[in-house]
Amino acid sequence: MLWCRQVAKLAFIPGHLLIPGVVCFVLMGAWLGQTSPGDWVVVMIMGLVGYTMKRGGWPRPPLVLALILGGIMEQTFQITMRVHEGPAWLWERPIVVGIALLCVLTVFLAGRGVIKRKRDKDETVTGEGNEYNPIISLPLSLVLFAFFTHAYFDSQTWPEMAQQFPFTIAVPAVFFAFYALVRDSVDLKKEIGIQGGIAVVWREASSRIYFSEMSAFFGYMIGVLILTLLFGQKIAMPIYMAVYLIRWGKYSPKIALGYAAGGYAVLVLFYDRVMHLFWHPSWLDSWGPEMLPDWIPHWLFF
Repeated sequence: MLWCRQVAKLAFIPGHLLIPGVVCFVLMGAWLGQTSPGDWVVVMIMGLVGYTMKRGGWPRPPLVLALILGGIMEQTFQITMRVHEGPAWLWERPIVVGIALLCVLTVFLAGRGVIKRKRDKDETVTGEGNEYNPIISLPLSLVLFAFFTHAYFDSQTWPEMAQQFPFTIAVPAVFFAFYALVRDSVDLKKEIGIQGGIAVVWREASSRIYFSEMSAFFGYMIGVLILTLLFGQKIAMPIYMAVYLIRWGKYSPKIALGYAAGGYAVLVLFYDRVMHLFWHPSWLDSWGPEMLPDWIPHWLFF
């Protein structure tokens, strides 16, 4: 309780001062997985997917739950099928029937909510998945429809036990994705007819979804990855922090360099000296340590 007021003050810190630090911890947290640049590529791809889902009107919590619970659900499903020697447990166990009814009710209420939002066009866009742009949602619908269709047909060549769970998931997913694909196509066609062309629709939608800002942000992320391959994280991260604060945050070089120095200290003192993290063997690391004087520890930079 003594620190509640001080912690609450974090909400008043300008966002541009938080973003470089948050990005640093997110990327370094991902690096702890396999200590590979591929971890960062996955983070960036999933960030792009999350951005597309948000701006296209697709709720993101189901994706998070699927990534966390998917393996557990598949294992439990196969165990249940073996114990009951077939799918009879789907209609013989009351708790399963109750959960199925809840799922049907959830889909019904979600569909009714979509219809209501389409009728109330002046309603303020709030909440997860309520921001809808058919020109953004359509490519995602097409990708999901193709993905689940391929998953269904590909799983049919697997052994019977291995194909049961993909079949259970892919069949309803194909229908839902097809419905979303048709809905997005119809809505996009209407918008094109109203606004007079797809270029006008894209220009109006890109301003609503902050497309230029998103592109710039992911450009920074790609820059961090390239700098890491060349110079390593201990140099790439502080450079990103300083450049971001000066160019995007419009802060003075003094503040930006001080922030970058703090980030560098965290990388060296915490991730290197405390956690003994394995750093990426960059291009500079292949010849840089030999150029340093003996009195400078190489772990300060490599």
